[in-house]
Amino acid sequence: MKLKKTMGKLHLWLSLIAGTFICLIALSGSALVFKDEINRMLNADLYKATPGSAVSYQAALESVLAAYPQAEISRIYSPNEMSSEGIYTFSIKADRKSLMVYVDPGTGHILGTQSSADTLTGWLSDFHENLLLKEYNGRTIVGIIAIFFFLILLTGMFIWFPGLKNWARGFVIRRTTNQYVRHFDVHRVFGISWVPFLLVVSLTGFLFPFGKDILGAFNLKTSTSPSDKVLVAKPLPAGYIPLDDMIASIKKEMPDATITQIRMPKKAEAGKKEGVIEFRLSHQYDPSAASIGNARAWVEPYSGKVLAITDSVKDTSFASLYQTWLFPLHTGRIGGLVTQILYAIGGLVPTLLMVTGLVMMRLKQSRKKKSAASPAARKAAQPENLPQAQ
Repeated sequence: MKLKKTMGKLHLWLSLIAGTFICLIALSGSALVFKDEINRMLNADLYKATPGSAVSYQAALESVLAAYPQAEISRIYSPNEMSSEGIYTFSIKADRKSLMVYVDPGTGHILGTQSSADTLTGWLSDFHENLLLKEYNGRTIVGIIAIFFFLILLTGMFIWFPGLKNWARGFVIRRTTNQYVRHFDVHRVFGISWVPFLLVVSLTGFLFPFGKDILGAFNLKTSTSPSDKVLVAKPLPAGYIPLDDMIASIKKEMPDATITQIRMPKKAEAGKKEGVIEFRLSHQYDPSAASIGNARAWVEPYSGKVLAITDSVKDTSFASLYQTWLFPLHTGRIGGLVTQILYAIGGLVPTLLMVTGLVMMRLKQSRKKKSAASPAARKAAQPENLPQAQ
């Protein structure tokens, strides 16, 4: 009982310290489950593709460069990528601004641009990932809040456990007019029912900023990317070969794969070697089809030579599984609409738990005040079979 009381106090104080942030991050996460759908609904004109055969990747790229000749292109999202809805989407930096440029695959014409910082989904993403503190280690702060949440869940599970013989009682919401009992039961039942989901989300949220360092301490790799020494470009006066030729080289190695994303190398700093182009692909069953893909290929952009390929379908190492599953497990992109809805609902649960927990605390404090006022009031304020607050 002493251990349970100690766990109860730890559960309470962790919740009071981090509860508000946990709820806000979870609520923003619920909305972001449908990030792409929200963006398409609010910006329908950016997703009006002209019917017919799609222009090539190179043609789409040239269209963007014609409009933004000084732009630094960082990513190209394929029309085949789940969230693209058949549109080429370019992430670029132009005039010191980060922009998303949408290209009609039917004509190659630019449909419009967005500044991610000025969109609702962009703001939500920044809040969810950085608490709007990207320049002040916001990602690290969110990771710390995630581990607080993980510990709150673990202590809550310990407090909830009624014993092997009475485990079913932990899933009962009693019919009563007693406000404390009602909130206690809702808090307990909803908490334990959603705890598997919340444990996964909190742990993966913690691993995003800290996974590489923590797992690395146990000699566990979190990426299958080849060494930077291998991924070096050899510049030629003629410049890059067309993207479509690079894709053709990849298709020879992986004929069943679909391009989902292209990551262009950053501009080489003085004295440093130039990087290569990374292609992200999806094939067979892919839980990351809407994000990173389950295969990657690195291509030397001047010659079109495929320097390296990683494929989680064939590679079952820890690093491959970690890299493939971390993002979709955190975001719900693993089972289509059904899991998206479940994740969106799950993001509301921390707020329910916080509200019921605060009501329980207020009722308990009120009961203590009455008890301190008079012994008779103490007896009257103690309901029969009233569970003790944790």
